[in-house]
Amino acid sequence: MQKPTPWHWRSFINPARSDTKNNNENDSRGLTLHHWVRGEGQYDRDQDGTEVDYAFAKFDTKALNETLNTTEIAKTPNPVDLSETERGWTYEETRYLFELCSDYDLRWVVIYDRYDYKSPQPRVMEDLKERYYYVMYRLGQSTVSNSLSADTNNTIPAMNAVGMSSSPSPLFPREAELKRKQYLERLLQRSPSEVAEEEALVIKSRKLEAASKRMLAERADLLHLLDAPQASASVNQYQSSQGLSQFASSLLSADKNKKKKISKVAKKLSAKEEAAYGISYHDKLVPVGVFLRSSKLTAFKPAVAAKVAATLAELGVPPKPVMPTAKVCAKFESVLHSIGVLLEAKKQVDKLETELKILKSKK
Repeated sequence: MQKPTPWHWRSFINPARSDTKNNNENDSRGLTLHHWVRGEGQYDRDQDGTEVDYAFAKFDTKALNETLNTTEIAKTPNPVDLSETERGWTYEETRYLFELCSDYDLRWVVIYDRYDYKSPQPRVMEDLKERYYYVMYRLGQSTVSNSLSADTNNTIPAMNAVGMSSSPSPLFPREAELKRKQYLERLLQRSPSEVAEEEALVIKSRKLEAASKRMLAERADLLHLLDAPQASASVNQYQSSQGLSQFASSLLSADKNKKKKISKVAKKLSAKEEAAYGISYHDKLVPVGVFLRSSKLTAFKPAVAAKVAATLAELGVPPKPVMPTAKVCAKFESVLHSIGVLLEAKKQVDKLETELKILKSKK
């Protein structure tokens, strides 16, 4: 059995913390913390066994690397004037903005919520962003120019030191950001009817796109089926009986392959599509050849046919349909059936009335 790895209670110093001293005033190492370490650990220790290189200290990063210091700015060959009067910004207010950016790690929503400087005009979030990026850009220009004069190879490190990228236009687009938020507010202020109308239009457009793709696919399949191969061989080989038998077998195999392709292309139609295309299915065999649909209507005996024709004329209906579609023929067939039932009922009523008259005359 493998021996379990022991755990040890070790002390460590976190260089990311701002605590400079603990309870012991003579100890200047900083606040000493403790944690459990598996095994002996792979960290550097001092004489007391305290970890001096904490593993997680490397994750303590700051988004803002440049601070506004008037003394350091004045020492530069091309000092930046941070007391510009554009939009009423002063050095004190700019310093206040940078302190908030450093405290809240450039989280602009929190910075705008905590911004409480008594400025002559009210500030919006876009004003804060514009001022911050403008100042960083000016400081970056000054640092890069100083680095170029000192050492050309240090240009990129100097730009990275102040958080400035090498892009040609690092300034913040204030007007574009304001328009974007206005568009977003209009989008969020839509009424339920407008949202429903937009969703209906989106669904309709998607259906049209799907129908267009399906139609193109069906058209491609149909063109593939209608594409006949061109004859490339001579017909002399089919003049003998052996050649004819080979030709017949090749035709049979080609017909089987064609039926398989058609079965793959064919799809199940809905009832609405079958009605639109006039497709019908028969339970029993139909006569071979072309025939009129009206010729398959119910035929009566000559005596009954005359009465049926008279009834149709009385109703203003022609003896045969003018436009014998499937629906018209089905309705006409139901009318003929109803007339036949009524004539048979009238015949029975007349018969009963005659019998009643005979019985009454005998009394």
